[in-house]
Amino acid sequence: MALLASFGLVEIYRINQTLAREQAQWFVIGLLLFAATIVVFRDYQRLERYRYLIALIGIGLLLAPRAFSPVNGAYLQIRIGSLSVQPAEFSKLAIVVFLASYLRDTRQVMVIAGRRFLGLTIPPIKHFGPLLVVWGTAMVLLFYIRDIGSS
Repeated sequence: MALLASFGLVEIYRINQTLAREQAQWFVIGLLLFAATIVVFRDYQRLERYRYLIALIGIGLLLAPRAFSPVNGAYLQIRIGSLSVQPAEFSKLAIVVFLASYLRDTRQVMVIAGRRFLGLTIPPIKHFGPLLVVWGTAMVLLFYIRDIGSS
């Protein structure tokens, strides 16, 4: 990751030195936040207790740009002063944490209790439902917000 980011910084530096310095600052901030995450969540299993809350936060982050004025006609980002953030990027992380946690918990039930159809194992809806609801809601909101914002 550091090698790829370094190549990116070199390419940006060739085009615009000021933007490269700004990107390097965000790179360092990202590294510090990454280190803080590792320290805070040493025991990643603590996140599993809050999987549904994390999923709701992720879905809420998808709706957050609608509370602010559009930027260039789209509701994709939140702009406060000179800082702009796209909450959908953080939402993706939250949804991945939910999906990973849920699948880790129900992987055996999903495979063993499922029915076979055309060579595929279809899990029972009781266990597959929460996955479909969270993932489906996130996908619908992502496309809905982007389509509404760009039209």
